[in-house]
Amino acid sequence: MTNMQVWDWVAEGFAMGRLNKLVLKNCPKLKSLPEGLIRQATCLTTLYLTDVCALKSIKGFPSVKELKLSGESDLEIVTDLPALEFLKLGTFGRLNNRLPEWLAQQSFTTLQRLDVSGTTQQLVRCLQNGADWPMIKHFAIFSINDDQGNYINYIKHSGTFETNLVDDAAAAEEEEEEGEDINEL
Repeated sequence: MTNMQVWDWVAEGFAMGRLNKLVLKNCPKLKSLPEGLIRQATCLTTLYLTDVCALKSIKGFPSVKELKLSGESDLEIVTDLPALEFLKLGTFGRLNNRLPEWLAQQSFTTLQRLDVSGTTQQLVRCLQNGADWPMIKHFAIFSINDDQGNYINYIKHSGTFETNLVDDAAAAEEEEEEGEDINEL
């Protein structure tokens, strides 16, 4: 499947009506998911995509509750998933060290949890004063960790924000203030 660019949908009538989980791995050239799958896989609740690099959009799956994405990706839009409750991004977008822009869309109204396996730079951007905080603060539960054991856990309804990551900017400010205090002596 590594060379598949187009997934042709040739099924006439109703096909894959009972399909509840779809896992696509190592399809780096696949550019889109077939319209027939979107229309006919009405029981599809779980969609896992790994190393589906050329895929530009995921949209229009009315019954998908769980979406897991991992590997490098050119994904530009994820939308029109009205039942989506859980989104997992694993080793996703590591090259640019930022969360995908499509997360900023306010179309994830049913999403209960967003989990990210990211980089330390992505974690810093997700701190409450970080560049990506406005993008993620509206999610009910948000969790991100890196391979160094650093993490952020956020629960919106209780306002709980936990991290073992030191905010580099805040730490630098504290060191600067301490240096000024010493100089005054």
